[in-house]
Amino acid sequence: MRLHRAAIVAACTVLAATFACAKENAVRPIVIESPPPPPDAKPPEHAKEEIVDAASRNLTAPAGMTMILDSAVLRALPRGLAFGPVIAALPVWRELLRGRLDPVRDADLVWVRGPSLVHTEHAMIVVRANVTEGVLDGAVTAASKGYARGGAFDAGIAGTPAFRAYAEGAERVIVRPPGKWMTIAAPADIDAAAHAHERAAVVNGDVYHVTLDDPTKLIRLPGLAWNADVTRVDFGVRARADGGADMTVVGACVDEAAAEAATAAANDAITTTWNTMGVRLITRNILANVAAVQEGSGFRVAIPASADQVQAILALLQAMLGLPSGGGP
Repeated sequence: MRLHRAAIVAACTVLAATFACAKENAVRPIVIESPPPPPDAKPPEHAKEEIVDAASRNLTAPAGMTMILDSAVLRALPRGLAFGPVIAALPVWRELLRGRLDPVRDADLVWVRGPSLVHTEHAMIVVRANVTEGVLDGAVTAASKGYARGGAFDAGIAGTPAFRAYAEGAERVIVRPPGKWMTIAAPADIDAAAHAHERAAVVNGDVYHVTLDDPTKLIRLPGLAWNADVTRVDFGVRARADGGADMTVVGACVDEAAAEAATAAANDAITTTWNTMGVRLITRNILANVAAVQEGSGFRVAIPASADQVQAILALLQAMLGLPSGGGP
């Protein structure tokens, strides 16, 4: 589904926008790849040392994208639970867990790390559940049974059961570390997946946080003329007691000259492309008086949102995804 430009711009400024717009906005990195196997195909055999080596590289290689959702905080907020189905639009979650686990109601933490917003074969999803271990095990078993070759997967890790599954055109392994943890990963990343929960943590104060390394390789927004001199972008959302939210975009550049150019490009996009009449109507003028400010070799954009504006954005995302409207409790 192609999204109207105003909807894309608005959605990319709010909680859960990564999931709603990734398919339309992301730029596929240039990679050498082979076609994904069909669900009933036999996966290639790997020597154990090859799997360990791949996992070790994955632990230290640039992530590309890291997303952190503090579900425990979000569900306690006005309208917080209503974001669960929106976030469940993440493709891997939708195919494996939708209808079984809600990422806001049934989780305390959702942590996603991977090289791309679209090319998800090596994306890793870590969940700390807010359900009993029995319910969590049931969801994992059901997801695995949906694959023709599903069932137990010999990860070779004592005390950590794993199950084979299939989503987004690629085979997955669902790992169940001790406690209420679950990790979804590529089979080659099994060793890293077994320990990923040990480093999954929220960003202090942010209910939602996305980090993009080399952002111009991952996402393209209409009217925004950034280049590779922008090396990192962090998008954070902090909830307020009045039902509103404070959103912040913080960028890092190679030097001050690059930061000056990136700041100017952001302000040009805000004034000439993003803050159109349609965006003002849809978002209740969320971009009014918003501007990027240079900070040394980086920049910052602060986007305060009232409770009414958060509700407007939620309604927009629900409409884009064909979800029932509603603001939650």
